[in-house]
Amino acid sequence: MGLWCAALIHEVQKDIADALLKVYAIEDYETIMAMVALRIIRPGLALNNYQTQYLSSWVSKFWPYAKLSPKVAKKFVTHLGMRPDCFQMVFADLLNNAAAASHHIMIDGFLLPSISSSDPLELVLFQHDLNSHTNRVVMYVSDVESKDLLGAVTFLQDDVNASAYNFFLWNQKVSQGVIVADKDFAVQELKPLLEANPDLHYLAPVARDSEVVKQLELLAFDQFFTVGERGVFARKVQVAPDLFYYAYKSPERAEQDISRNFELVRAKLLEVKDFFAQEKHCGTLVFVSDCDLPVATIWEHYANRCELESLFAAFPDTPDLDKSDELYSFALMGNEFLNVLALSIQWRLAHKFSQLSQSYGVMSYQERMLLLTEVLRRDDAPLREASRNDGTWTSLNMQTFEAFVLMEQLQLLTPVDAEPASAATSVVAPQSKARRSQGSKRQKLLEREGEQ
Repeated sequence: MGLWCAALIHEVQKDIADALLKVYAIEDYETIMAMVALRIIRPGLALNNYQTQYLSSWVSKFWPYAKLSPKVAKKFVTHLGMRPDCFQMVFADLLNNAAAASHHIMIDGFLLPSISSSDPLELVLFQHDLNSHTNRVVMYVSDVESKDLLGAVTFLQDDVNASAYNFFLWNQKVSQGVIVADKDFAVQELKPLLEANPDLHYLAPVARDSEVVKQLELLAFDQFFTVGERGVFARKVQVAPDLFYYAYKSPERAEQDISRNFELVRAKLLEVKDFFAQEKHCGTLVFVSDCDLPVATIWEHYANRCELESLFAAFPDTPDLDKSDELYSFALMGNEFLNVLALSIQWRLAHKFSQLSQSYGVMSYQERMLLLTEVLRRDDAPLREASRNDGTWTSLNMQTFEAFVLMEQLQLLTPVDAEPASAATSVVAPQSKARRSQGSKRQKLLEREGEQ
C-alpha cells in the first residue's frame, strides 16, 4: 500500500530531511518521517494503528528503522513535545535556506473557527481561558517562490493581532521576512517589533475607497501579469524610500464581487446607486508596505494563503492522544510539530500536482493521491527503474492505467508507449500460501523489534 505516495513524499522531503538530521538521530528522523508519511497517506490514523499500517506499506521501505509500536509511538510524540528548541532549529534551517536563495519570506496568520474543549490542537501551555475563546489562530512562515511552509504554530485566540505576531516570532525565533498584517489592526502596533528587527518588514491592506487611493491614482493600472491562466492588473507607487503602495484588479474577482452585490440589490440590502458606486472597486485589492516587492509576489502570496488555509482546515488531528496523561500538553506540541511537517510536504505535493498537464481533466489533490494509493505492486519489486510494463503490478484496470500516466508525469515511472499494457504482462498472480506465510513471519519479526 502507498508505494507511489511514499516515493513522492520521499522525493519532495529532501531539504526537510537534511534539517531534521542536523538535530535528530537517524532513528528519530526515520520515526518522524514515517509518522509524517502515514499522516499524509492515511489522514486521521490513530497512533495505535501506525505500526500495522507501516508494516503493510511501502513507507517501511523508505524509512526502515522507524519504531512505531503503540506504546513507543505515543511516548515518542510526547518526547518530541518536550524539546521545542529542536523544532525551532529545524524551522530555522529551512528559513535560512530560503533566505540564502533570496526568496521572499512571508509571515502570516489566519483563523480556524469553532474549536471545542476536545480539540487536540488546544495547546494548553499557551491557552489563557478556553471558555473565552471560540477560535484558534494559525501563524506561519512561508516561502513564496518555492511554496514551502517554513514553520507554524497554532494557539487559542479570537483574532490575528499584533500580540499573535509577537508571540509567534518569539516562539519561532524569526527575525526576517515580511509580516502580512491583518486588516483588523494598525501597523503602528508592530512598530516596536519592526524597530527591534531591521530585517522584518510589513505588508498591510488599505481600504480600496480610502483617500490615498484617489490621491495616488492607484486604480490607474499600468502593469499586467498572469497567475496560471488568470490575468491580474496592477500598479505600484513609491511615495518615500521606505513606503510603497500596491494595487490590483482581478477580472475574475470583480465578476464575483459584482454578482454578490447584485444579489444584495435583489434582496433590497443594497441601494442601486451604491451598487454602481462600488462597481469600480470590485475585484480590487490595495496594500501598503515599507518593502520594495515585485507586484506578482504579493498576489502570489495571497493565492498561496488560500491554499494553505484550506489544507489546515481539512487536515484531521490524531484522535487517540491520552488527555488523562500528565504529559498531555507535551504530546500536543509533538503532535503539532508532526502536523506542520505533514502539511508542509502536503502543500509541496499539491503544488507539484498543479504543475502537471491536464491530460485527464482537472483533478484535486485528494483525487490524485487516491489514484496513487490504489495502484498495487509486489512487495519484492525494486523501488527504482519501474515502468508500467515491468510485470510487477498486482492489478490492472482503468484507474491503474490513469495512475500510470500520472506517475510518468511525476517521473516516478520510466515513460513507455501510451497504450496500456496487456493483462498478461502486467497482472501478477496472487501470492502463494508459502509466500504469505513468509510475509506474516516478517511482520511478526518487525513487530517484536518495534516493541523493543
